[in-house]
Amino acid sequence: MGEGDPERAQEVRRECEKGLQGIMRRLWPNMRSVTAIDNIRMRETLMQTIAEGLQVYSMMYGCSEAVVGTNLNPFKKGDEEYVLNITEAVFEFISEEDVYEDKPKTYFVDEIEVGKNYEVVISQLWGFYRYRFGDVIQVTGFYQSCPKVKFLYRTATLLNLFGEKVNQVVIAESLAAALENWPEVTMKHYCVAESTMVSAVQPSTDDKSRGAHYIFFLELEANEKSQSVQNIDTDKLGQQIDENIYQRHEFFRTFRDTKQISSSDVYLVKPGAFEKLKSFALATSTTSVLQFKMPLKLRTKEMTKLMLDNLL
Repeated sequence: MGEGDPERAQEVRRECEKGLQGIMRRLWPNMRSVTAIDNIRMRETLMQTIAEGLQVYSMMYGCSEAVVGTNLNPFKKGDEEYVLNITEAVFEFISEEDVYEDKPKTYFVDEIEVGKNYEVVISQLWGFYRYRFGDVIQVTGFYQSCPKVKFLYRTATLLNLFGEKVNQVVIAESLAAALENWPEVTMKHYCVAESTMVSAVQPSTDDKSRGAHYIFFLELEANEKSQSVQNIDTDKLGQQIDENIYQRHEFFRTFRDTKQISSSDVYLVKPGAFEKLKSFALATSTTSVLQFKMPLKLRTKEMTKLMLDNLL
């Protein structure tokens, strides 16, 4: 492994002690851009914090099965748009409202409409035929006659206690809006569990009396050394998250009004908890490091227990 580089280690330590604002450019002065997948809308936040002075962009929209689309305007501010790579695979689309039907109607690229949301279905040369990999996109326009799309969420990450189906776009936007009230911290990672999953791991009489609800696991980082994330009022933060979901999602609003869904819980986790989650997910699945995406919804008891074991 070598003997390390003590001089560089001291240099990194000195820069980190100055704070994390613009840390990437300070550690690597010749860096000009970062290309990455951004499925939780963190691009603008990164460019205003640790990646200040850098361009952060996504070159393409891909999955294990195919390159779905190419970003022709990667430095455009706002959500990334991808032109469908129609020579890579045959694409079909299922309307968002039909996703849970047994035999949903599908549409080809010349039949989809701007502004509507669809689940992507692909057929390709290497064996996948009409394969549903769970991505939901929105059609944003056309490049000549080819549709442009933006990624919204994966069907496997929907929060769905009573059929409300709250997607991760709503969750990410609600978290970001709620955390604007706490400017002293930055969110590094988050994931959500339904209370039914948590009660299966850690039964509680309180959960039974409260009813079903969402549980947020957040890894926060103080923006200044003099501050502490443990000063965050998690009850108040949970209320603020709920208020933002309530504003954005009709069915969540209905179930909150009827008290079928109770108020959310917020748990702060120790630094490194999500790295442990990543290591566990890689060790217990066939996913490679290159394919790995941090779970946004906890869907197994083992993952849920891991996060509960790493609370601050």
